[in-house]
Amino acid sequence: MKWLNTISLLLLVAAFVASGCTNSDSSIPVSKHPVREGETLIEYKDVNDLVQHADNIVIGTVTQADAFKGDATYVYTIKVDNRLKGVSEQSIDVYEQKGSLQIGSQYLLFLEYWENELYPRPVYTSVGDESIIEVAEGGLKGNEKYTAGKKLNNLLADISRSPGLKAAKEKTFHIKEKPNNHKDLIESADHILVLTPTHVIDENKYVKTVEVQVVNSLKGSAKERTFFNLPSDVETGKEYLVFLKDEDGGGVTLATRKGSIIAKDTNPWDEVMQELNKRM
Repeated sequence: MKWLNTISLLLLVAAFVASGCTNSDSSIPVSKHPVREGETLIEYKDVNDLVQHADNIVIGTVTQADAFKGDATYVYTIKVDNRLKGVSEQSIDVYEQKGSLQIGSQYLLFLEYWENELYPRPVYTSVGDESIIEVAEGGLKGNEKYTAGKKLNNLLADISRSPGLKAAKEKTFHIKEKPNNHKDLIESADHILVLTPTHVIDENKYVKTVEVQVVNSLKGSAKERTFFNLPSDVETGKEYLVFLKDEDGGGVTLATRKGSIIAKDTNPWDEVMQELNKRM
């Protein structure tokens, strides 16, 4: 299986994926993020192998392509035309190397996925380059191991008979979209910090890894950390109130997908600080 574990996708891995880095004399805890560069770790023998290892299988049409990390990796928006395994959304974001997919083309995709508060939607990526199969008028285009002598209906029949089709893998991501109110935000956080980003280490479309100066710790023990993964719109030199939760493996990430970063000198800042002062 291919995991996006590459320098070109650094922000979904190591420094970026360890949602919340450690202080300078500690190692960075790395979370598993399904991001890959092109190095197959598992060799798939046949379609049954692809079905077994895929979290989701869809036929979909590419409607949009946006740069994710420099010019190497893109986020492809896929309109789901047919769901074969997993996936309930009508539209998904698939992260692949530039040129892997073409706008307007339809593909049969074998996908894995991961989710985090720093990303607006679940992160999907193919289980391997060889698992991307284009559905074209002239027939299937892809690895001949799976497509040779077959039309789409033949391949779909093989998938429908595969034992792995019903072997859905359990993946649980406790994502809270937004707090109900200020009290809920405070209670959802394991750590609450006032901090100022001082230096951008790296960034992608959605996330910046930044070195910070912690101005004040209002809850929890994250004040010793000097690097954090924060939304891409944070600016160096500005002060923010940040709400974080612990992750398995020792990292931290935003407490909620929306509303966990509050800039100073805004109305939410004053309101939340008043609520915090009541509790101190």
